[in-house]
Amino acid sequence: MPAAKRRKVAPDLGPADVQRLGKDEERAGVVELHWRDRVLPGLAEAVAEVADRYPEALWAGRLDVSLFPKMVREFLERTGMPETDFYGALPAVGLVRGGELYQVAAIRPLFQRGEARLRSLAQQVDAFAYKMAVTYRPRPKAQETTVPRYQVNREKQVAVRVTRGGATRDLELYELENLLDGVLERGMELDYSCKQGKCDTCKVRVLKGAENLTEPSEGERQVLGEEGLAEGYRLSCQAHVKGPVEIVQ
Repeated sequence: MPAAKRRKVAPDLGPADVQRLGKDEERAGVVELHWRDRVLPGLAEAVAEVADRYPEALWAGRLDVSLFPKMVREFLERTGMPETDFYGALPAVGLVRGGELYQVAAIRPLFQRGEARLRSLAQQVDAFAYKMAVTYRPRPKAQETTVPRYQVNREKQVAVRVTRGGATRDLELYELENLLDGVLERGMELDYSCKQGKCDTCKVRVLKGAENLTEPSEGERQVLGEEGLAEGYRLSCQAHVKGPVEIVQ
């Protein structure tokens, strides 16, 4: 009986390794995130497999988050994710760029065994990494532009209708208020993650009033593409309201 093929495993990385790899401006890290010995069998292999599939966009590793308290703290502060939710999702897969953790996805529990289980893990990691890292290319630093800072007019309110999960609410936001922040502050949930226009977690579709939103940022154009913008999608963390708008997520 032939010996089973040994699968490549993502290497364990420490803070110095992540700092060194963070200097790679072209690639992101797809990593297994775990707490000490709390690991998911097969995830390190799946991470390595996906990184090998996209070598020009990804590098692979395993991070024990107990060694990266600053990285975790900054991620939680930036995204607003509760600490209990973060640690409750471990083991998970994450994306690291420039030495910062910027995306995390919990892996669905899988109970099948053998090759089918490993293929399923790799498919989940692949879908996450492709969407959030492989298709996203940061602009060269020389071409980076400053996102305009809008002066919110608290003397004027505009109507914003939001539909999410089948529920619709009519809200009033201040003129030039950030769409995502305004909706969240008025007690309605919208999905979001980085709040920097680097992912599409906060993506919404504009049903009415597209002309009443500020022009798409460069980050939006990179993440959504001209096709996505033409279909009415916007990143709510980048859009500011100028007049009545109706959106759905």
